[in-house]
Amino acid sequence: MAISGLHMSLIGMSVYRLLRRMGNSFLFSGIAGGGILFFYLVMTGPQVSSLRALLMFFIRMGAEITGRDVDQPTSLAVTAAILGIYQPLYLLDAAFLLSFGAILGILLLYPIFEQKTRLKAWEGFKISLAVNGMLLGIMLYYYFEVPPYALVLNVILIPLFPFVMLTGIGGILFSELSGTVGKIGFRSCDRLLSFYDKLCELTSALPGSRIVTGQPELWWVLIYYGVLLFLCFLFHAMKNKTDNRRKQAGFSLLVCIVIAGSICGCGILNNDSKNLQVTVLDVGQGDCIFIRDREGKKMLVDGGSSDLSSVGTYRIEPFLLSQGVRKLEYVFVTHGDADHINGIQELLQNQKQGVEIDALVLPPEEYMDEKLLHLAEIAKENGTRVLTIYAGEKVGTYLKCIAPLTTRKNERIRGKEEEMPRLEAGNEASVVLELKDGAFQMLLTGDLEGRGEEQLVESGALESCPILKAGHHGSKNSGSEEFLQIVKPRLTLISAGIENRYGHPHEETLERLQEIGSEVLSTQECGAITLRSDGRKIKVHKYL
Repeated sequence: MAISGLHMSLIGMSVYRLLRRMGNSFLFSGIAGGGILFFYLVMTGPQVSSLRALLMFFIRMGAEITGRDVDQPTSLAVTAAILGIYQPLYLLDAAFLLSFGAILGILLLYPIFEQKTRLKAWEGFKISLAVNGMLLGIMLYYYFEVPPYALVLNVILIPLFPFVMLTGIGGILFSELSGTVGKIGFRSCDRLLSFYDKLCELTSALPGSRIVTGQPELWWVLIYYGVLLFLCFLFHAMKNKTDNRRKQAGFSLLVCIVIAGSICGCGILNNDSKNLQVTVLDVGQGDCIFIRDREGKKMLVDGGSSDLSSVGTYRIEPFLLSQGVRKLEYVFVTHGDADHINGIQELLQNQKQGVEIDALVLPPEEYMDEKLLHLAEIAKENGTRVLTIYAGEKVGTYLKCIAPLTTRKNERIRGKEEEMPRLEAGNEASVVLELKDGAFQMLLTGDLEGRGEEQLVESGALESCPILKAGHHGSKNSGSEEFLQIVKPRLTLISAGIENRYGHPHEETLERLQEIGSEVLSTQECGAITLRSDGRKIKVHKYL
């Protein structure tokens, strides 16, 4: 059974007080209570919250044994210092910051909201508000969203946790004495946890259950905590001189305004529609490209990986949330290989809790394989429209499809009513997209190679383009001399996994790119690669 640091302290203190009432010494009772917590820690692993609870328990026991008062701020600071010395990287760890931030919220912010009332639920709400207010900057920086209903859910669910713990422990202890009594304990624990789970599901389905703001800059987080701590300092300094309820209410209102204003401000800053943004994500051996155009449309081109498991859940979706993306207008799939679609499948299936997808755009019907047809079925089952795109068609103002050429009449491409030879479904029939916005021009080629690339060269639809997303992860079968002589890319971006089994990008491709003078950036060395443009200038940012 996994429990929080708070409930570890509850167990330790319960054992300590029980032994004290039985007439045992401070030292023996403290060692016994601490010993149980220590062995629990050994059993479950040294998680940050558990280490914090153990150290703060021992500090409290030290105060009890020596007859001194417990000073919570000092106890918290000493514990943080010890853990920081033990592992300095904890200072950048979300679990460490959340664990200590929650206690700090109760110590610093709760006194601002605290006013004597008979309604325990209202007191619980104010504690929840204080904790969530202190954790807001951390939550946005690491998780990019705010769950507003958590303020109310905490009031309902946190009081249930001791019962979850006690029924679980009761089931463990009494199962040795009586199987029936043990089952009652376990079933009670299970019912409580099921109630918790169901309540979270119900609130998640309500409108506004998630406010996706995106990841704030570090300076924003520092300013937020600077303002918050200044208000806390000012309140505590004034409280010592006078105890005025109006002033306390004023401070409470100020803190609430700072919290709400910070959420709104972060969301606005992360929805910059003035500049075009293109990010080639680092998804290992696979492809995924995010586009936000200057009309505010948010799109994804491919999304998958052959060497990262659950890439949609643990790489693509977190990135989208970090950019403040709650909904994608279009998701393009260039072809049906797993390293281009398995992450998209995850996104489609997780739309209720993740990122919504308005439309899935697939290659022409004659190039649909079983994988693409299956993906289309998943999309329909989850309420996403399924569209097909043909050469010559545009999406919005800036994005145009130029391949594959199909057996449809292609007068838009060739100026003739002429049928094109059929390609094999897969790499050579990859959808090719051209993104243009003023001086910014980029060619997105999926896994285009072989006859598909030759056909595009012959079609006359291909033209010079300063930025190229290399086809097929830099394979030697893509980016031929004829192709590169027409495109003449000044910058080529390659998405490939480190030490992948295919040897991508191949030396032959890199040599051809070097010969035409193109700079090459690869996700292997740069991590995610982001391009931003206002239609005149282009800025390149490498994550690493």
